[in-house]
Amino acid sequence: MNATNLRHARVALVAVAIAWVVAQVALVGVHRWFAWDEAVYFAKASPDLPTVSWAAARSLGFPALLWPVVAAGGGAGAVRVEMLLVCGAGLVAAYWPWTTRLGGGGVAAAVLFAGSWPALFYGTELYPNLVVALALVGALGAAVNAQTKRAAVVALAFMAIASTCRPTDALLAAVGAAPLLFVVRRRQAITPVTGLLGGVAVGWTVWVVEAFLDFGGPIERFRTAFQNNAARDPRRGVLTGLAHQPLTASLSRSPIVAALAWVAFLAALAIAGYVIAHRRGELSVLVALAAAAMLLIAYVLYAPDTGARFLLPVFALISVPAGIALDAARRALAHPASARGVLAGAVCALVAVTIVLHGHAANAIATRERAARATDQAAGRELARLAHGRPCAFVSQFNYPAIEVASHCNGAPLRFDRSPSLPRSFTRQPGLRFAVGPFPPAAGSRVAQWRRVQPVGAPGVSIYVAPVARPKDPTGG
Repeated sequence: MNATNLRHARVALVAVAIAWVVAQVALVGVHRWFAWDEAVYFAKASPDLPTVSWAAARSLGFPALLWPVVAAGGGAGAVRVEMLLVCGAGLVAAYWPWTTRLGGGGVAAAVLFAGSWPALFYGTELYPNLVVALALVGALGAAVNAQTKRAAVVALAFMAIASTCRPTDALLAAVGAAPLLFVVRRRQAITPVTGLLGGVAVGWTVWVVEAFLDFGGPIERFRTAFQNNAARDPRRGVLTGLAHQPLTASLSRSPIVAALAWVAFLAALAIAGYVIAHRRGELSVLVALAAAAMLLIAYVLYAPDTGARFLLPVFALISVPAGIALDAARRALAHPASARGVLAGAVCALVAVTIVLHGHAANAIATRERAARATDQAAGRELARLAHGRPCAFVSQFNYPAIEVASHCNGAPLRFDRSPSLPRSFTRQPGLRFAVGPFPPAAGSRVAQWRRVQPVGAPGVSIYVAPVARPKDPTGG
């Protein structure tokens, strides 16, 4: 590729990132409250909030990324804007080395990934998965291109970002990619492989240090991280997660069928891209495919609960060979009258239609999530109003971390509609006590005797206020 074409490809990549950011603002927006895991990460990053539901399976890298904005007083909207900008810049950085190597194929790969509903929706969500996806793409792109130690350091930096956010994902990707790097680079692979493994070591070192400080050591942390996972069918989790549907949804629902059709199309493009790359002698795509395969196997076969966000690294890595196929189709449009030109036109049209449909899906999901989370925020604000700055605690039937962040009361999960008793740790807490939920308390329970309040903006949700114990008269009167 000559210098002019490379410059044009890089400019096009920046344009794709800008369009992605604009599309997220227009279709998804940044004005919505936190989901459960988002509230956990936000609280961990905040110097003013206590840690909420921080578990052994989580890693410190992502809260560290949020910390500058959160520490400066930024709320939900501010950190979503931060994520928007970080991921926009990350898209350029991640696909830059692939654009350098593949030209228009790297740009097309970015289009395929950024145009999917998971990338559009999760670009402003406070989850580490999209950051990890972009970091892995950048790490492997830097590794296949690395000619100097400086380039290997770039691969190390990308992989360190991924491994501090999700160390297991980084390890799986490195294990899948390293052997293929030796196939592609042969003796020159030692330096980039060392960079990748060094980046993985950074994240696992952080994980081990935190394990000793907070979880009783690495073995205990590993055991704790996996012992509470529900025994579910991960394949059902993958299928329903691809369409952002409940785990119990029928697999014949149209959103799930459409999501499967999209995955099949993406896989067909990836296979075609590999064939084209193989004919050109471009074996670098094998590195991305091997890493994607390791992650896909792990999540489909072993992960207990898989949503689309967990598969973001797989989509991002598969987009590399798929982008080669899409770029070849774009080039074939120069001869529209030929059979190859007709097929290429159909492929490009299908990609355009898919992007439009995914934009609509991202908008629908964001609208649904915004409404659901507004209830959590309203319940939390009502708790804060009732507490009026006094110490407080609550139990909730749903999404207690998001309510805790909104109210600054100590929260805990409890289905008090099923259990008539309250945890002793809750009843002994000083200050005001509340119970929050859409379901009435169990008959004969203590909560059933509490005063009921209907929070504004949270239809169907009730807050039960415990009576305030009167202080004992020290004179005995």
